[in-house]
Amino acid sequence: TRITVIVYRPKPAAYKKPEAILEEGIRELFAGLGVHDDVTEQYIRNGGPEVLASSGTRSEIAQMNKMTDEVHWHSQFFDEERVLQTTAAIVMAERPYSDGGKYLAPKEVLWNELCRMMGLPETAWNQVRSIRGYRLKVQLDLEKYDIYRVIEAPAEARVWQLHAAIQATFGWFGYHLHSFTLYDGEVAARQRRMYYGKKRQMVIVDYRVPESAEYYDSEKLEIRTDLTLTLRDIFEKRDSCVYCYDFGDNWEHVITVEERLDNASGRFRLLETKGERPPEDVGGEGGFEEYMRIISDENDPDHEELVRWAEGTKAEEKTVEEINRKLGYLV
Repeated sequence: TRITVIVYRPKPAAYKKPEAILEEGIRELFAGLGVHDDVTEQYIRNGGPEVLASSGTRSEIAQMNKMTDEVHWHSQFFDEERVLQTTAAIVMAERPYSDGGKYLAPKEVLWNELCRMMGLPETAWNQVRSIRGYRLKVQLDLEKYDIYRVIEAPAEARVWQLHAAIQATFGWFGYHLHSFTLYDGEVAARQRRMYYGKKRQMVIVDYRVPESAEYYDSEKLEIRTDLTLTLRDIFEKRDSCVYCYDFGDNWEHVITVEERLDNASGRFRLLETKGERPPEDVGGEGGFEEYMRIISDENDPDHEELVRWAEGTKAEEKTVEEINRKLGYLV
């Protein structure tokens, strides 16, 4: 199936019981690929005890070398703090490879084999897997305006993909810095004083601009990038966080879990939308209020100039269907 469990720099004690860490890796990886827990346990029982063996044939050695190269190419997804590199393994399982003229994703081959193991027809995937996901409300945190998007998101998607989904659904242009902040406790929109008073536990920054971590004190909180973390890492045990776009205008979006889904679509989808987001570079919440005052008064001397300026800075008009087609490329 070309499904790979990646064990990275294990502690010496792990070598005494390698089967334990291997089983943990299988459970993590199968969960990330949506396999039902009972199917995973059946697979482990059917496999019997793990056996460490040398690669005896040229074919086996060639396969191992090829897989080692694959792991190396996906090392950008490694989390240096973890032994099991499940995120990298999931990405590898999602990448199609050629097999006699047609392309197959290893996760799909795995689902087919698990169907056979359970005595089911191949492609009866809905009986061996459940795609976990979240219904997320992303609320632009403004005092006077109710602007939000409701998004379905896969639990195993990386955080950078959620960033891209927020950009697409709000129509932001994406040329400013962004971050996600996890607080010591839950947060809610229009209650900034409440969550500003909470301790920040973690800040997640753009993996493409690691210098943005310099805006935060690494001695007082954990700083990670949005490449390796999944939405499950954030929302498995919490219901909210804050996404900030543009460190100048400081557009804060409170993200809240409205529902945890056991049979999600496995894709990002825009479900609900309300309100048009502020123009880029309008000057934050105060600038937006001034913009709204002038734009709604045709007699204001600055009205016509502001209308012309806004044409290049406000969100493009797109239907929900158009946005969802774009979101389809995220996973």
